[in-house]
Amino acid sequence: MRYMRSAKEYRMSAKERLAGNYGTVIGVYLIYTIIVSVLSIPTSIFSSFTSFFTSMDLTVLPIVISLISIPVSLILSAVNVVLTVGLTKVTFDIVRGKRGDIITLFYGFSHNVMTVVCIYFWVILYILPAIGILAVGGGVSIVLLVIMDGTAFIIAGVVLFVISLIAYVGWIMVISYAISMTYFLYYDNPGMKAGELVKMSMRLMKGYKLRLFRLNLSYLGYYLLGVLSCGLAFLWISPNVTAATVLFYEDLISADDPDAKVRPFIPGDDGNGNGGSEVNENSPSDSGTGDDPYSKESGDTVYHQNYWN
Repeated sequence: MRYMRSAKEYRMSAKERLAGNYGTVIGVYLIYTIIVSVLSIPTSIFSSFTSFFTSMDLTVLPIVISLISIPVSLILSAVNVVLTVGLTKVTFDIVRGKRGDIITLFYGFSHNVMTVVCIYFWVILYILPAIGILAVGGGVSIVLLVIMDGTAFIIAGVVLFVISLIAYVGWIMVISYAISMTYFLYYDNPGMKAGELVKMSMRLMKGYKLRLFRLNLSYLGYYLLGVLSCGLAFLWISPNVTAATVLFYEDLISADDPDAKVRPFIPGDDGNGNGGSEVNENSPSDSGTGDDPYSKESGDTVYHQNYWN
């Protein structure tokens, strides 16, 4: 059975790991926000042109612009995802005792970028059933509410729509938490295929989705603070939530899992398995104390790097 800390312990540990690194993390988040804002400009332009030409009763041009905007939007979304992977990697490295820097923001572009993009499309594939449920339920609800007459049809339409919405939200949440460890696994296993990483995350999170949900829910007060501060507080909140999730991931992979192959995390390792020799976790240290000389301890936390075949 895996040992998992409480939500409070994860929050406290996250703050400790980020202490002294907030300048770097906040700076990276600001740069990320600026880049994403710039990337959203083409989509806004396409939308404006479409609305303008539609209002002029020009039917062909809006269709052409829409056809052009679809692939452009997909490409920009993929770029955004790759940047998000780098953004998360900054906090991931800091939690593991490495130095975070701005260059890491572009990590995804230089480390199997197609794997990152494929993971993005795997996620879309998994949420398609939820979209289908909402589309069908919503469509039938509209028919019952608009076309059919009678109070019974109205009630049935409302009930069906509410059920469809609940099913949609439930599906999205379950899938989101099931695949939440995918990119962390990608950092540790950059040579693995996207589908394998997604399935590995699902197996790893089996029985732990609700626990991670409770951890995220414990930040509810911070989220409200972020809204009240017009988003500024999220520059501090988001890295803390990510750091807490990384610690959650570390507890998952370093636990007694018969399917896992874990070796100690060696400071200076580049994340690809380089920078240190493979060692046996049970081998005694040079000091003869029996302690693992390759583990990096901070408080009661021992860091490990996970390698799967």
